[in-house]
Amino acid sequence: MGYHKEFPVGTAERLEGLLKEAGDNEAFRRVQSVYFRAKFGYPAPQIAAMTGYSVGTVRNVHSAFLRDGFAIFDLGRPGGRQAAYMTPSAEAAFLEPFTEAGDVGGILEVSPIHKALCARVGRQVALSTVYDLLHRHGWRKIQPRSRHPKADKEAQADFKKMA
Repeated sequence: MGYHKEFPVGTAERLEGLLKEAGDNEAFRRVQSVYFRAKFGYPAPQIAAMTGYSVGTVRNVHSAFLRDGFAIFDLGRPGGRQAAYMTPSAEAAFLEPFTEAGDVGGILEVSPIHKALCARVGRQVALSTVYDLLHRHGWRKIQPRSRHPKADKEAQADFKKMA
């Protein structure tokens, strides 16, 4: 059995609390891999067999714990708008001039918004990016009706008979 550093005193007790609070399977297994060594002194191969990790992963988790402490158990995913071109408030300000044209009942085309967005960002962006931007700010595509709402079918049928 090789040499390994001991965990700080009280680690096992804190890890017992973290086992109860672990939100997902991955976090639970990481806590377990440190807990089994801190509480029972199990070697890495035995911990790997119990947690389903590889021996190398168990050793990496132990090393990370000794280096970074309990911070290694915060496995929050980045999520959100990591690749956004603008903040939501900047997007709203960008769409403001186009909103005025839509408010007066004019037909709003996406191509001018796409050109303006490409100029604003400084590179070519996909057209779907513009549609996603409009969707995020509550815009929707309104198409003209296929027939007039006050159309009278009987009057149309009578007119066809006369013609």
